[in-house]
Amino acid sequence: MYILSRFNDLKENKHAIFTKNDFVSKCWIVTNNRFTSDAIAFAKCSKLNLLSWNYPETNNLKTKNDTNHLYPITCMTTLSLAEKDKLLVMGIILVKEVINNSECLEKIGLSSNRIKNVLKEASELCEYI
Repeated sequence: MYILSRFNDLKENKHAIFTKNDFVSKCWIVTNNRFTSDAIAFAKCSKLNLLSWNYPETNNLKTKNDTNHLYPITCMTTLSLAEKDKLLVMGIILVKEVINNSECLEKIGLSSNRIKNVLKEASELCEYI
């Protein structure tokens, strides 16, 4: 209800988002958590758009992640926490970025054997779905 109230405050006014005459026309609530059945019912009758880990039933965050292989490097088991931190500082966030830019593993000081193991895990993870 709070978000709907803020949306209603904003939708009547012009905003300088892209031009000076832009209007806020839709409201989206996006979370990596889950919505309760009450929240879903309220959103439907209030015409709020919801996106969460498991909602809507299709095209939800889990489906989007799996379809597009949007797995964070933090889920990898072959990298230490310090190595993950170094990659994040370099702007490497997704597992598929490691696959497409394996030089980043050399830059953080991994041996060729470790690189091979990391790339194997990354490839298996992205091919799993």
